[in-house]
Amino acid sequence: MRAFLALTALAWTAAITIEDAGKAAFASDGDDEKYGVFVWPKPHIAIYDRRTAFFSRVVFNDLSAVPPPELQRAFARYEALILTHPAAAAAGSNATLQVDVRTYDKEPTELNQWTLEMYAMQIDIAGSDIHVAVSSQNFVGALRALETLSQLTWFDFDARAYRMDGLPMKFQDSPRFRHRGVLVDTARHFLPLTEIYKLLDSFSYAKLNVMHWHMVDSQSFPVMFPRHPEMGSKGSYSPNERYDAEDLKAVVQYARDRGIRVMAELDTPGHAKSWCAGQPGICPRAIECPEPLDVSKEETFEVLGDLLDDVVDIFPDTFFHIGGDEVNYQCWNESVHITAWREERGMTLEDAYLYFVKRVQKLATDRGRTIVGWDEIWGNFGTELPKGTIIQNWRGINMTDIAEAEYSILYSNNGYYYLDHEWMFWTDAYTADPTEGVADQSLVIGGEGALWSERIDTSDLMATAWPRLGAIAERMWSDDAKTKDIDDAAARLAQFRCLLNRRGIEAAPLNNTEARAEPPRPASCYVQ
Repeated sequence: MRAFLALTALAWTAAITIEDAGKAAFASDGDDEKYGVFVWPKPHIAIYDRRTAFFSRVVFNDLSAVPPPELQRAFARYEALILTHPAAAAAGSNATLQVDVRTYDKEPTELNQWTLEMYAMQIDIAGSDIHVAVSSQNFVGALRALETLSQLTWFDFDARAYRMDGLPMKFQDSPRFRHRGVLVDTARHFLPLTEIYKLLDSFSYAKLNVMHWHMVDSQSFPVMFPRHPEMGSKGSYSPNERYDAEDLKAVVQYARDRGIRVMAELDTPGHAKSWCAGQPGICPRAIECPEPLDVSKEETFEVLGDLLDDVVDIFPDTFFHIGGDEVNYQCWNESVHITAWREERGMTLEDAYLYFVKRVQKLATDRGRTIVGWDEIWGNFGTELPKGTIIQNWRGINMTDIAEAEYSILYSNNGYYYLDHEWMFWTDAYTADPTEGVADQSLVIGGEGALWSERIDTSDLMATAWPRLGAIAERMWSDDAKTKDIDDAAARLAQFRCLLNRRGIEAAPLNNTEARAEPPRPASCYVQ
């Protein structure tokens, strides 16, 4: 890592010195569109000039001492994303876009919240060709550079060649937040693997790096966990709406190839009615009063331990989301045996809730997992929670108290980041401040958009997510000071929305008053 950081610092000191000395006519970010450059999310440092070059083919070279296999697969993907027309259509140029990538990790890169995503990229005209030099610590940073590069190219029908404006260019880029995620709910409506893969592709186009998988809920339990397959076979909507362990592993690998972590969530003790079909003994009364899960039985925690063993086997990510939200005590209060159990221990209903949360947390931490939970667990228990707990703020609660107690925070305010709220305009998310009220902003590790699927399935998933998710992605990646100009953002987000459409992502019109509505009239993609 030291070699990469030293190289980057030297290269960028030289680049900025040259610019300051007036030896090159570069423009800093903020004037991107003047140079024919539209990148989403906005890079940390981007320097452009005014030349244009054309090419008809692309050649990727991995110059890493230990070439990561993920990078070779990325080269194939990005060649297809850059060369979008038949080869014969690009007869107007014989030039090559040559992309040299160098990474420095000697061992396979572990994806976690600390994985470095920074990259440096320089693009120059070299004779008739275009030369791109990318350096990054690992394949993840290289992926972020390749995404930026792919957004800089377009097919010029008049020239019959691929085109790049604003040359030469220099980039030094890194994310503002280390956790930039999206909650994907497969319990209210099942999503086939093909749709999950498509979602992951779309996340990578906006440099998002976490898929928060809300796998199960009251409505269905679509997962055939190896230690308890009966919970999936009896709790799913149908035999065709299930995932087995190999499916889950395939999603994890597909995500890894795109630099995306997968954080599993098993929401308990509430939101668990579907668990009762396969494990009726862990519910207060499986049919009449199924949730919250039975806090009084060891069997409940044995099943949870088994499921967590499967989660650890399948999901390498160190974060595990325990849920913990919207717990209605009615069934516990009405249950004779749970009431007797509580009274023997002198527990209130709130005490039983805390007992459950702490038991699940211990099961997870004993397996090496960092705990994430919805903000109700903070609202109910505050500093009684173990110190390493991450609080996901979805109700818009005051984050000052959480931060002052030195707990980490994920921002998911439902008024700005809940994408199933069709009335939410992209500017709502863009202008929301994920660090509001937090003095030590390092305690906000990032945020997540949420795709709760009560009214989302494969027919409207992409249009519900995009382009509004792009607003969240840029605020999570780009400098806060450089993402204040709504007009600048609107111009670039319109371009990004059309890029998504060209890549087969059904992003809705940017200016919709309601998300996922159809276009109001015939018009260009860029003005809708």
